[in-house]
Amino acid sequence: MQRPAIVVFTMATISVSLARNTEAVTAGDNAMAGAKLCAALRLGDDPVEFEPQIEKEPAAPTELYKLNMSLAPKEWRMRFAPKINGAAKEPAEKPKAPIPADWEKKWELWAQAEMALQTDDGETKLKKKLGLQSLSSTAISLLRPEIATIADAAYELYKDYQESKGTPPTADAELKTELLKAIYGAGTGYDNTGEGNKLYTGSAAAYATVCGNGATHDATLTVAATFACVCGVANSKASVGPCTKDTAINPQWEGGGIVTKANWPKLRSTCPPRTQIKLTSSGIENALATAVQRIAVKGTTAYIGTYGDGTCDGNAQGACVKVDNGAKDNVLTPEKIQWIAKLTAIADKLKQRTKYNNKAATATQQINQLQKLTESRVALAQLLPPAPQPSTHAPAIAAQTLQAKGQCEAIQTAKLCKEKEPKCEWKGRNDEDGPHCKFNTTAAEQQATQAEKDGASGAAPATSGCARHGSDKTACKNDKTGDKQNCAFRKGKENEPEPDKEMCRNGSFLASNNFALMVSAFVALLF
Repeated sequence: MQRPAIVVFTMATISVSLARNTEAVTAGDNAMAGAKLCAALRLGDDPVEFEPQIEKEPAAPTELYKLNMSLAPKEWRMRFAPKINGAAKEPAEKPKAPIPADWEKKWELWAQAEMALQTDDGETKLKKKLGLQSLSSTAISLLRPEIATIADAAYELYKDYQESKGTPPTADAELKTELLKAIYGAGTGYDNTGEGNKLYTGSAAAYATVCGNGATHDATLTVAATFACVCGVANSKASVGPCTKDTAINPQWEGGGIVTKANWPKLRSTCPPRTQIKLTSSGIENALATAVQRIAVKGTTAYIGTYGDGTCDGNAQGACVKVDNGAKDNVLTPEKIQWIAKLTAIADKLKQRTKYNNKAATATQQINQLQKLTESRVALAQLLPPAPQPSTHAPAIAAQTLQAKGQCEAIQTAKLCKEKEPKCEWKGRNDEDGPHCKFNTTAAEQQATQAEKDGASGAAPATSGCARHGSDKTACKNDKTGDKQNCAFRKGKENEPEPDKEMCRNGSFLASNNFALMVSAFVALLF
Protein backbone atom coordinates (compact mmCIF):
# COMPACT_ATOMS: atom_id res chain seq x y z
CA MET A 1 0.00 0.00 0.00
CA GLN A 2 1.19 3.53 -0.73
CA ARG A 3 -0.46 5.30 2.22
CA PRO A 4 1.50 3.41 4.88
CA ALA A 5 4.64 5.19 3.68
CA ILE A 6 2.96 8.49 4.53
CA VAL A 7 1.96 7.22 7.94
CA VAL A 8 5.43 5.86 8.71
CA PHE A 9 6.96 9.22 7.81
CA THR A 10 4.46 10.96 10.06
CA MET A 11 5.14 8.61 12.93
CA ALA A 12 8.86 9.19 12.64
CA THR A 13 8.26 12.86 13.34
CA ILE A 14 5.64 12.73 16.10
CA SER A 15 5.84 9.47 17.99
CA VAL A 16 8.64 10.72 20.23
CA SER A 17 6.61 13.79 21.20
CA LEU A 18 3.69 11.86 22.66
CA ALA A 19 4.29 11.45 26.35
CA ARG A 20 2.70 8.69 28.34
CA ASN A 21 0.16 10.02 30.84
CA THR A 22 0.37 8.21 34.15
CA GLU A 23 -2.33 10.36 35.69
CA ALA A 24 -6.09 9.99 35.42
CA VAL A 25 -7.90 11.50 32.44
CA THR A 26 -8.19 15.26 32.67
CA ALA A 27 -10.08 17.78 30.58
CA GLY A 28 -8.39 18.60 27.28
CA ASP A 29 -5.84 15.76 27.35
CA ASN A 30 -6.81 14.74 23.81
CA ALA A 31 -7.85 18.09 22.38
CA MET A 32 -5.18 17.79 19.68
CA ALA A 33 -5.80 14.10 19.00
CA GLY A 34 -9.55 14.69 18.73
CA ALA A 35 -9.00 17.58 16.32
CA LYS A 36 -6.86 15.37 14.09
CA LEU A 37 -9.40 12.52 14.10
CA CYS A 38 -12.13 15.03 13.31
CA ALA A 39 -10.84 15.29 9.71
CA ALA A 40 -11.65 11.61 9.12
CA LEU A 41 -14.96 11.75 11.03
CA ARG A 42 -16.19 14.65 8.90
CA LEU A 43 -15.83 12.59 5.72
CA GLY A 44 -19.22 11.09 6.60
CA ASP A 45 -21.05 14.41 7.02
CA ASP A 46 -23.96 15.10 4.67
CA PRO A 47 -24.19 15.44 1.81
CA VAL A 48 -21.82 12.64 0.85
CA GLU A 49 -20.95 13.23 -2.80
CA PHE A 50 -17.94 12.18 -4.83
CA GLU A 51 -15.79 13.80 -7.46
CA PRO A 52 -15.21 13.17 -10.26
CA GLN A 53 -18.52 11.84 -11.45
CA ILE A 54 -18.34 8.76 -13.66
CA GLU A 55 -17.85 9.77 -17.28
CA LYS A 56 -20.40 8.47 -19.74
CA GLU A 57 -18.99 5.79 -22.01
CA PRO A 58 -18.56 6.63 -25.69
CA ALA A 59 -21.47 5.45 -27.79
CA ALA A 60 -20.75 2.91 -30.49
CA PRO A 61 -20.41 4.78 -33.81
CA THR A 62 -23.41 3.00 -35.30
CA GLU A 63 -24.38 5.99 -37.48
CA LEU A 64 -20.99 5.79 -39.17
CA TYR A 65 -21.39 2.05 -39.68
CA LYS A 66 -24.81 2.57 -41.24
CA LEU A 67 -23.58 5.36 -43.51
CA ASN A 68 -20.68 3.22 -44.65
CA MET A 69 -23.03 0.34 -45.46
CA SER A 70 -25.52 2.61 -47.26
CA LEU A 71 -22.79 3.72 -49.69
CA ALA A 72 -21.58 0.19 -50.41
CA PRO A 73 -22.32 -1.51 -53.76
CA LYS A 74 -25.56 -3.48 -53.91
CA GLU A 75 -23.82 -6.81 -54.42
CA TRP A 76 -21.87 -6.27 -51.18
CA ARG A 77 -24.94 -5.28 -49.21
CA MET A 78 -26.83 -8.35 -50.40
CA ARG A 79 -24.48 -10.50 -48.32
CA PHE A 80 -25.88 -8.86 -45.18
CA ALA A 81 -29.56 -8.77 -46.07
CA PRO A 82 -31.46 -9.48 -42.83
CA LYS A 83 -33.15 -12.79 -42.31
CA ILE A 84 -36.94 -12.60 -42.18
CA ASN A 85 -38.41 -14.47 -39.23
CA GLY A 86 -42.16 -13.98 -39.35
CA ALA A 87 -42.84 -10.29 -38.82
CA ALA A 88 -39.38 -9.74 -37.36
CA LYS A 89 -35.97 -9.30 -38.94
CA GLU A 90 -32.77 -10.88 -37.76
CA PRO A 91 -29.19 -9.99 -38.69
CA ALA A 92 -27.66 -12.03 -41.47
CA GLU A 93 -25.89 -15.11 -40.15
CA LYS A 94 -22.16 -15.41 -40.51
CA PRO A 95 -21.20 -17.94 -43.20
CA LYS A 96 -20.07 -21.31 -41.92
CA ALA A 97 -17.36 -21.43 -44.57
CA PRO A 98 -14.06 -19.71 -43.76
CA ILE A 99 -14.09 -15.97 -44.42
CA PRO A 100 -11.34 -13.30 -44.27
CA ALA A 101 -10.20 -12.26 -40.80
CA ASP A 102 -11.53 -8.72 -41.22
CA TRP A 103 -14.95 -10.09 -42.17
CA GLU A 104 -14.84 -12.43 -39.20
CA LYS A 105 -14.48 -9.63 -36.64
CA LYS A 106 -16.81 -7.17 -38.36
CA TRP A 107 -19.55 -9.43 -39.70
CA GLU A 108 -21.96 -8.86 -36.84
CA LEU A 109 -21.39 -5.10 -37.01
CA TRP A 110 -22.06 -5.01 -40.77
CA ALA A 111 -25.11 -7.24 -40.45
CA GLN A 112 -26.56 -5.02 -37.72
CA ALA A 113 -25.93 -1.93 -39.85
CA GLU A 114 -27.71 -3.38 -42.88
CA MET A 115 -30.65 -4.52 -40.77
CA ALA A 116 -30.95 -1.04 -39.25
CA LEU A 117 -31.02 0.48 -42.75
CA GLN A 118 -33.83 -1.87 -43.75
CA THR A 119 -35.90 -1.30 -40.60
CA ASP A 120 -38.37 1.58 -40.15
CA ASP A 121 -37.11 3.41 -43.26
CA GLY A 122 -33.68 3.62 -41.66
CA GLU A 123 -31.85 4.22 -44.91
CA THR A 124 -34.25 6.92 -46.10
CA LYS A 125 -34.05 8.72 -42.76
CA LEU A 126 -30.26 8.53 -42.71
CA LYS A 127 -29.88 9.90 -46.23
CA LYS A 128 -32.38 12.65 -45.55
CA LYS A 129 -30.58 13.61 -42.35
CA LEU A 130 -27.23 13.87 -44.12
CA GLY A 131 -28.58 15.22 -47.42
CA LEU A 132 -27.42 12.24 -49.46
CA GLN A 133 -30.47 12.08 -51.74
CA SER A 134 -29.13 14.76 -54.06
CA LEU A 135 -25.66 13.28 -54.50
CA SER A 136 -24.75 12.11 -57.96
CA SER A 137 -23.43 8.62 -58.53
CA THR A 138 -20.03 10.16 -59.22
CA ALA A 139 -20.04 11.98 -55.87
CA ILE A 140 -21.07 8.80 -54.08
CA SER A 141 -18.31 6.78 -55.72
CA LEU A 142 -15.78 9.40 -54.59
CA LEU A 143 -17.24 9.56 -51.09
CA ARG A 144 -17.43 5.80 -50.54
CA PRO A 145 -13.74 5.01 -49.89
CA GLU A 146 -13.33 8.04 -47.62
CA ILE A 147 -16.29 7.09 -45.43
CA ALA A 148 -15.07 3.49 -45.32
CA THR A 149 -11.70 4.68 -44.01
CA ILE A 150 -13.34 6.88 -41.37
CA ALA A 151 -15.69 4.08 -40.29
CA ASP A 152 -12.75 1.69 -39.92
CA ALA A 153 -10.90 4.24 -37.77
CA ALA A 154 -13.98 4.69 -35.55
CA TYR A 155 -14.33 0.92 -35.25
CA GLU A 156 -10.71 0.55 -34.08
CA LEU A 157 -11.05 3.41 -31.57
CA TYR A 158 -14.21 1.97 -30.06
CA LYS A 159 -12.78 -1.56 -29.98
CA ASP A 160 -9.58 -0.37 -28.30
CA TYR A 161 -11.61 1.49 -25.68
CA GLN A 162 -13.77 -1.52 -24.89
CA GLU A 163 -10.71 -3.75 -24.55
CA SER A 164 -8.71 -1.36 -22.36
CA LYS A 165 -11.31 0.37 -20.19
CA GLY A 166 -11.03 -2.20 -17.42
CA THR A 167 -13.60 -2.81 -14.68
CA PRO A 168 -16.29 -0.11 -14.51
CA PRO A 169 -15.76 2.19 -11.51
CA THR A 170 -17.74 1.75 -8.30
CA ALA A 171 -20.96 3.77 -8.37
CA ASP A 172 -21.57 6.64 -5.95
CA ALA A 173 -24.22 4.76 -3.98
CA GLU A 174 -21.89 1.84 -3.31
CA LEU A 175 -18.99 4.13 -2.41
CA LYS A 176 -21.21 6.01 0.03
CA THR A 177 -22.20 2.75 1.71
CA GLU A 178 -18.53 1.76 2.05
CA LEU A 179 -17.62 5.19 3.42
CA LEU A 180 -20.36 5.27 6.05
CA LYS A 181 -19.51 1.72 7.06
CA ALA A 182 -15.89 2.77 7.67
CA ILE A 183 -17.03 5.74 9.74
CA TYR A 184 -20.22 4.55 11.49
CA GLY A 185 -20.40 0.82 10.85
CA ALA A 186 -23.60 1.12 8.79
CA GLY A 187 -26.55 3.38 8.07
CA THR A 188 -26.35 7.10 7.49
CA GLY A 189 -24.96 8.28 10.80
CA TYR A 190 -24.09 7.35 14.36
CA ASP A 191 -26.31 4.77 16.05
CA ASN A 192 -25.24 2.53 18.93
CA THR A 193 -28.00 0.01 18.28
CA GLY A 194 -26.34 -3.36 17.71
CA GLU A 195 -22.95 -1.77 18.41
CA GLY A 196 -21.01 -5.03 18.78
CA ASN A 197 -19.29 -6.01 15.51
CA LYS A 198 -20.75 -2.89 13.92
CA LEU A 199 -19.00 0.03 15.60
CA TYR A 200 -16.16 -2.15 16.88
CA THR A 201 -15.21 -5.80 16.71
CA GLY A 202 -16.36 -8.06 19.52
CA SER A 203 -19.55 -8.11 21.56
CA ALA A 204 -21.00 -5.06 23.33
CA ALA A 205 -18.77 -4.09 26.25
CA ALA A 206 -17.65 -1.21 28.47
CA TYR A 207 -14.95 1.35 27.66
CA ALA A 208 -11.94 -0.52 29.08
CA THR A 209 -12.75 -3.70 27.15
CA VAL A 210 -13.50 -2.05 23.80
CA CYS A 211 -10.77 0.61 23.86
CA GLY A 212 -8.03 -0.98 25.93
CA ASN A 213 -8.17 -4.71 25.34
CA GLY A 214 -6.84 -5.02 21.80
CA ALA A 215 -6.69 -8.81 22.03
CA THR A 216 -10.49 -9.28 22.05
CA HIS A 217 -11.93 -6.02 20.76
CA ASP A 218 -10.87 -3.52 18.13
CA ALA A 219 -12.21 0.01 18.22
CA THR A 220 -10.46 0.85 14.91
CA LEU A 221 -13.23 -0.94 13.03
CA THR A 222 -14.83 2.51 12.62
CA VAL A 223 -13.76 6.14 12.95
CA ALA A 224 -16.72 6.77 15.28
CA ALA A 225 -15.66 4.12 17.82
CA THR A 226 -12.07 5.40 17.75
CA PHE A 227 -13.32 8.95 18.29
CA ALA A 228 -15.56 7.78 21.17
CA CYS A 229 -12.52 6.22 22.86
CA VAL A 230 -10.32 9.30 22.38
CA CYS A 231 -12.90 11.95 23.27
CA GLY A 232 -15.13 9.89 25.62
CA VAL A 233 -14.65 8.51 29.11
CA ALA A 234 -15.65 5.46 31.11
CA ASN A 235 -19.07 5.38 32.74
CA SER A 236 -17.41 5.90 36.14
CA LYS A 237 -15.81 9.18 35.05
CA ALA A 238 -18.04 12.24 35.22
CA SER A 239 -17.80 15.87 34.10
CA VAL A 240 -14.58 15.41 32.16
CA GLY A 241 -14.12 15.67 28.42
CA PRO A 242 -10.71 14.54 27.11
CA CYS A 243 -11.14 16.65 23.98
CA THR A 244 -12.50 19.78 25.68
CA LYS A 245 -12.19 21.72 28.92
CA ASP A 246 -15.94 22.35 28.94
CA THR A 247 -17.15 20.45 32.01
CA ALA A 248 -20.76 20.70 30.85
CA ILE A 249 -19.94 18.15 28.17
CA ASN A 250 -20.08 14.77 29.79
CA PRO A 251 -19.16 12.20 27.08
CA GLN A 252 -19.65 9.10 29.19
CA TRP A 253 -19.91 5.59 27.84
CA GLU A 254 -22.63 3.30 29.12
CA GLY A 255 -21.83 0.73 31.79
CA GLY A 256 -21.90 -2.07 29.22
CA GLY A 257 -21.57 -0.25 25.93
CA ILE A 258 -20.51 2.74 23.88
CA VAL A 259 -21.88 6.29 24.00
CA THR A 260 -25.61 6.31 23.21
CA LYS A 261 -27.07 7.89 20.11
CA ALA A 262 -28.68 10.53 22.36
CA ASN A 263 -25.35 11.39 23.98
CA TRP A 264 -23.34 11.35 20.72
CA PRO A 265 -24.02 15.04 19.90
CA LYS A 266 -22.20 16.01 23.14
CA LEU A 267 -19.20 14.01 22.06
CA ARG A 268 -19.41 15.36 18.52
CA SER A 269 -19.61 18.96 19.76
CA THR A 270 -15.82 19.06 19.79
CA CYS A 271 -15.92 18.17 16.06
CA PRO A 272 -19.01 19.96 14.77
CA PRO A 273 -20.38 18.77 11.41
CA ARG A 274 -19.72 21.03 8.47
CA THR A 275 -21.20 21.41 5.02
CA GLN A 276 -19.50 18.66 3.12
CA ILE A 277 -17.49 19.37 0.02
CA LYS A 278 -17.38 16.74 -2.69
CA LEU A 279 -15.03 13.96 -1.72
CA THR A 280 -11.99 13.33 -3.89
CA SER A 281 -9.17 10.84 -3.58
CA SER A 282 -6.77 13.58 -2.49
CA GLY A 283 -9.31 14.94 0.01
CA ILE A 284 -9.66 11.54 1.66
CA GLU A 285 -5.89 11.01 1.71
CA ASN A 286 -5.36 14.43 3.28
CA ALA A 287 -7.91 13.61 5.99
CA LEU A 288 -6.11 10.34 6.71
CA ALA A 289 -2.72 12.04 6.81
CA THR A 290 -4.12 14.47 9.37
CA ALA A 291 -5.84 11.78 11.45
CA VAL A 292 -2.75 9.61 11.92
CA GLN A 293 -0.64 12.44 13.30
CA ARG A 294 -1.63 11.59 16.91
CA ILE A 295 -0.98 7.86 16.66
CA ALA A 296 1.95 6.75 18.83
CA VAL A 297 3.77 3.42 18.92
CA LYS A 298 5.54 1.49 21.66
CA GLY A 299 7.20 -1.69 20.57
CA THR A 300 4.51 -3.64 18.73
CA THR A 301 1.59 -1.66 20.14
CA ALA A 302 0.00 1.46 18.67
CA TYR A 303 -1.94 4.01 20.72
CA ILE A 304 -4.38 6.61 19.47
CA GLY A 305 -4.68 9.37 22.07
CA THR A 306 -2.90 9.92 25.39
CA TYR A 307 -2.29 6.51 26.89
CA GLY A 308 -1.60 5.26 30.40
CA ASP A 309 0.51 2.45 31.76
CA GLY A 310 0.12 0.03 28.84
CA THR A 311 -3.65 0.23 28.58
CA CYS A 312 -6.64 2.52 28.02
CA ASP A 313 -9.57 2.54 30.46
CA GLY A 314 -11.16 5.98 30.03
CA ASN A 315 -10.27 6.89 33.57
CA ALA A 316 -7.03 6.36 35.49
CA GLN A 317 -5.12 4.90 32.50
CA GLY A 318 -6.03 7.55 29.95
CA ALA A 319 -8.53 7.97 27.13
CA CYS A 320 -7.16 6.17 24.10
CA VAL A 321 -7.33 3.18 21.77
CA LYS A 322 -4.85 0.36 22.22
CA VAL A 323 -4.00 -1.54 19.01
CA ASP A 324 -2.14 -4.77 19.68
CA ASN A 325 0.32 -5.62 16.88
CA GLY A 326 -0.34 -2.18 15.42
CA ALA A 327 3.39 -1.57 15.02
CA LYS A 328 6.60 -3.37 14.21
CA ASP A 329 9.98 -2.27 15.47
CA ASN A 330 8.40 0.93 16.77
CA VAL A 331 6.97 1.76 13.31
CA LEU A 332 3.23 1.95 12.74
CA THR A 333 1.60 -0.71 10.57
CA PRO A 334 -1.21 1.42 9.05
CA GLU A 335 -3.34 -1.45 7.76
CA LYS A 336 -3.87 -2.54 11.38
CA ILE A 337 -6.02 0.59 11.78
CA GLN A 338 -9.05 -0.81 9.99
CA TRP A 339 -10.71 2.46 9.03
CA ILE A 340 -7.44 3.67 7.48
CA ALA A 341 -7.42 0.62 5.20
CA LYS A 342 -11.10 1.08 4.30
CA LEU A 343 -10.87 4.80 3.55
CA THR A 344 -7.66 4.26 1.60
CA ALA A 345 -9.48 1.71 -0.56
CA ILE A 346 -12.18 4.30 -1.31
CA ALA A 347 -9.52 6.87 -2.28
CA ASP A 348 -7.98 4.28 -4.61
CA LYS A 349 -11.36 3.65 -6.23
CA LEU A 350 -11.74 7.36 -6.93
CA LYS A 351 -8.30 7.35 -8.52
CA GLN A 352 -9.33 4.40 -10.65
CA ARG A 353 -12.47 6.36 -11.59
CA THR A 354 -10.30 9.24 -12.82
CA LYS A 355 -8.27 6.90 -15.04
CA TYR A 356 -11.46 5.34 -16.37
CA ASN A 357 -12.94 8.78 -17.06
CA ASN A 358 -9.84 9.90 -18.95
CA LYS A 359 -10.08 6.90 -21.26
CA ALA A 360 -13.81 7.39 -21.82
CA ALA A 361 -13.46 11.13 -22.48
CA THR A 362 -10.58 10.62 -24.91
CA ALA A 363 -12.39 7.91 -26.86
CA THR A 364 -15.60 9.96 -26.96
CA GLN A 365 -13.75 13.02 -28.24
CA GLN A 366 -11.94 11.06 -30.95
CA ILE A 367 -15.09 9.30 -32.17
CA ASN A 368 -17.02 12.59 -32.16
CA GLN A 369 -14.27 14.19 -34.24
CA LEU A 370 -14.58 11.40 -36.80
CA GLN A 371 -18.34 11.91 -36.86
CA LYS A 372 -17.88 15.64 -37.50
CA LEU A 373 -15.32 14.88 -40.20
CA THR A 374 -17.87 12.61 -41.85
CA GLU A 375 -20.57 15.26 -41.76
CA SER A 376 -18.18 17.84 -43.21
CA ARG A 377 -17.12 15.46 -45.98
CA VAL A 378 -20.73 14.71 -46.89
CA ALA A 379 -21.54 18.43 -46.91
CA LEU A 380 -18.57 19.07 -49.20
CA ALA A 381 -19.74 16.35 -51.57
CA GLN A 382 -23.06 18.19 -51.91
CA LEU A 383 -21.27 21.39 -52.96
CA LEU A 384 -19.00 19.86 -55.56
CA PRO A 385 -20.38 19.58 -59.12
CA PRO A 386 -20.57 16.13 -60.68
CA ALA A 387 -17.37 15.06 -62.36
CA PRO A 388 -17.48 15.83 -66.10
CA GLN A 389 -18.37 12.84 -68.19
CA PRO A 390 -16.00 11.88 -71.00
CA SER A 391 -17.26 13.23 -74.32
CA THR A 392 -18.86 10.59 -76.52
CA HIS A 393 -18.30 12.85 -79.50
CA ALA A 394 -14.48 12.76 -79.44
CA PRO A 395 -14.18 9.50 -81.42
CA ALA A 396 -16.52 10.85 -84.10
CA ILE A 397 -14.51 14.05 -84.44
CA ALA A 398 -11.25 12.12 -84.61
CA ALA A 399 -12.54 9.84 -87.34
CA GLN A 400 -13.96 12.67 -89.41
CA THR A 401 -10.78 14.73 -88.98
CA LEU A 402 -8.64 11.85 -90.16
CA GLN A 403 -10.86 11.44 -93.20
CA ALA A 404 -10.70 15.17 -94.02
CA LYS A 405 -6.93 15.21 -93.68
CA GLY A 406 -6.58 12.39 -96.13
CA GLN A 407 -8.83 14.09 -98.66
CA CYS A 408 -6.89 17.38 -98.45
CA GLU A 409 -3.60 15.62 -98.99
CA ALA A 410 -5.00 13.77 -102.00
CA ILE A 411 -5.36 17.05 -103.92
CA GLN A 412 -2.44 17.72 -106.28
CA THR A 413 -3.39 21.10 -107.79
CA ALA A 414 -3.26 24.57 -106.22
CA LYS A 415 -6.54 25.61 -107.79
CA LEU A 416 -8.58 22.74 -106.33
CA CYS A 417 -6.89 23.07 -102.93
CA LYS A 418 -7.68 26.77 -102.70
CA GLU A 419 -11.31 26.04 -103.49
CA LYS A 420 -11.43 23.96 -100.29
CA GLU A 421 -10.15 26.78 -98.08
CA PRO A 422 -10.19 27.33 -95.18
CA LYS A 423 -10.29 23.61 -94.40
CA CYS A 424 -7.42 22.93 -96.76
CA GLU A 425 -4.49 25.21 -97.44
CA TRP A 426 -1.86 25.26 -100.22
CA LYS A 427 1.67 24.99 -98.84
CA GLY A 428 3.57 25.09 -102.13
CA ARG A 429 5.95 27.95 -103.03
CA ASN A 430 4.02 28.49 -106.24
CA ASP A 431 1.05 27.06 -108.04
CA GLU A 432 2.93 24.17 -109.57
CA ASP A 433 1.15 20.86 -109.18
CA GLY A 434 2.33 18.56 -106.43
CA PRO A 435 1.57 17.18 -102.94
CA HIS A 436 1.35 20.60 -101.35
CA CYS A 437 -2.31 20.67 -100.23
CA LYS A 438 -2.50 20.20 -96.46
CA PHE A 439 -5.20 19.93 -93.84
CA ASN A 440 -5.71 23.27 -92.03
CA THR A 441 -5.45 22.07 -88.42
CA THR A 442 -6.14 25.48 -86.84
CA ALA A 443 -9.38 26.02 -88.73
CA ALA A 444 -10.52 22.46 -88.03
CA GLU A 445 -9.91 22.81 -84.27
CA GLN A 446 -11.89 26.04 -84.14
CA GLN A 447 -14.78 24.42 -85.95
CA ALA A 448 -14.67 21.33 -83.72
CA THR A 449 -14.62 23.42 -80.54
CA GLN A 450 -17.73 25.28 -81.63
CA ALA A 451 -19.42 22.03 -82.56
CA GLU A 452 -18.54 20.54 -79.16
CA LYS A 453 -20.10 23.51 -77.38
CA ASP A 454 -23.24 23.33 -79.45
CA GLY A 455 -23.45 19.59 -78.94
CA ALA A 456 -23.07 19.88 -75.16
CA SER A 457 -26.03 22.23 -74.97
CA GLY A 458 -28.09 20.10 -77.33
CA ALA A 459 -28.45 23.05 -79.65
CA ALA A 460 -27.81 23.60 -83.29
CA PRO A 461 -26.86 27.02 -84.64
CA ALA A 462 -29.93 29.22 -84.62
CA THR A 463 -29.32 30.29 -88.19
CA SER A 464 -29.48 26.77 -89.61
CA GLY A 465 -31.88 23.86 -89.63
CA CYS A 466 -35.35 24.06 -88.12
CA ALA A 467 -34.16 26.46 -85.42
CA ARG A 468 -34.00 29.26 -87.99
CA HIS A 469 -37.81 29.40 -88.02
CA GLY A 470 -37.93 30.14 -84.27
CA SER A 471 -41.56 30.68 -83.16
CA ASP A 472 -42.92 30.99 -86.72
CA LYS A 473 -45.29 28.03 -86.66
CA THR A 474 -46.38 28.39 -90.30
CA ALA A 475 -42.84 28.51 -91.66
CA CYS A 476 -41.96 25.53 -89.49
CA LYS A 477 -44.78 23.40 -90.92
CA ASN A 478 -43.94 24.41 -94.49
CA ASP A 479 -40.30 23.30 -94.19
CA LYS A 480 -40.45 20.07 -96.26
CA THR A 481 -38.39 17.89 -98.54
CA GLY A 482 -40.91 16.62 -101.05
CA ASP A 483 -43.84 15.34 -99.03
CA LYS A 484 -41.69 14.73 -95.93
CA GLN A 485 -41.88 17.36 -93.20
CA ASN A 486 -38.45 18.31 -91.94
CA CYS A 487 -39.46 20.18 -88.79
CA ALA A 488 -42.00 20.00 -85.94
CA PHE A 489 -43.44 22.81 -83.82
CA ARG A 490 -43.23 21.33 -80.33
CA LYS A 491 -41.77 21.47 -76.84
CA GLY A 492 -38.24 20.22 -76.30
CA LYS A 493 -37.12 16.73 -75.40
CA GLU A 494 -34.34 15.72 -73.05
CA ASN A 495 -31.10 17.64 -73.69
CA GLU A 496 -32.77 20.07 -76.12
CA PRO A 497 -32.58 23.81 -75.37
CA GLU A 498 -35.54 25.46 -73.60
CA PRO A 499 -37.48 22.19 -73.25
CA ASP A 500 -40.62 23.92 -71.90
CA LYS A 501 -40.91 26.30 -74.84
CA GLU A 502 -42.85 25.51 -78.01
CA MET A 503 -40.69 26.32 -81.02
CA CYS A 504 -39.62 24.92 -84.36
CA ARG A 505 -37.43 21.91 -83.77
CA ASN A 506 -35.93 19.07 -85.76
CA GLY A 507 -38.63 16.57 -86.49
CA SER A 508 -36.86 13.68 -88.17
CA PHE A 509 -33.89 13.37 -85.78
CA LEU A 510 -33.63 13.21 -82.01
CA ALA A 511 -32.01 16.19 -80.37
CA SER A 512 -29.53 13.86 -78.74
CA ASN A 513 -28.14 13.17 -82.20
CA ASN A 514 -27.45 16.85 -82.95
CA PHE A 515 -23.77 16.52 -82.31
CA ALA A 516 -23.39 13.68 -84.81
CA LEU A 517 -25.17 15.83 -87.39
CA MET A 518 -22.80 18.69 -86.63
CA VAL A 519 -19.80 16.43 -87.15
CA SER A 520 -21.22 15.39 -90.52
CA ALA A 521 -21.84 19.03 -91.41
CA PHE A 522 -18.30 19.88 -90.36
CA VAL A 523 -16.90 17.28 -92.75
CA ALA A 524 -19.31 18.31 -95.50
CA LEU A 525 -17.87 21.81 -95.36
CA LEU A 526 -14.54 20.37 -96.45
CA PHE A 527 -15.78 18.94 -99.72
